[in-house]
Amino acid sequence: MKLSYRNLLAPLFTVLFSLGIASAATAPMAVPANYMPRPTRTDVHPLTPGRDVFPKVYNEATTAAIMDILNKVYYGKAFPFAAKDGSIFYNRTNQIPSPVRPDGYWREYTLLTPGRPSTPYQLRIGDNTYTVSQMLGQRGPERIIIGGFNTQVPVIPAVNKPITEIANNGPYTPGEFIYYTPDHYVTFIRLQIVR
Repeated sequence: MKLSYRNLLAPLFTVLFSLGIASAATAPMAVPANYMPRPTRTDVHPLTPGRDVFPKVYNEATTAAIMDILNKVYYGKAFPFAAKDGSIFYNRTNQIPSPVRPDGYWREYTLLTPGRPSTPYQLRIGDNTYTVSQMLGQRGPERIIIGGFNTQVPVIPAVNKPITEIANNGPYTPGEFIYYTPDHYVTFIRLQIVR
């Protein structure tokens, strides 16, 4: 007979049940033999690069562009619109459905999807379909909004400075919230990095 936690405690609980001291609520839970507890990862930053986002974006070019932005933010790489990317998104009208945060918490980044049409088109994300607005100007309508920046962090992070080096002073952690807007701040879809 294999020695296990259940095998050792079973006789004890049998006696306690018969005496009325124990109930089903205090009995140990059955644990499958192949159970492996998930390791707790304290070394994984919320913006640690991953392989995809959830909910699934059913357009490979858009997914790749989103992952590229998240990697650039994490590693402190340059963006094509340096004067705008990384600037504060104020969320003044509380369009983003999350707890109210101080100015500087939200940062916005231009999402340029290679090969996208200049006219509006449909994009499926998870179980929903969204309309991506028409291309107006160089930056277009799509943005990634990242929450978790502390007001002490420079508005536009220095190039070649990983996020873990510039964002450690304050109560928030960049990547606590990530949103995609396909229509220039009308609709916000929350995303999570899949590792």
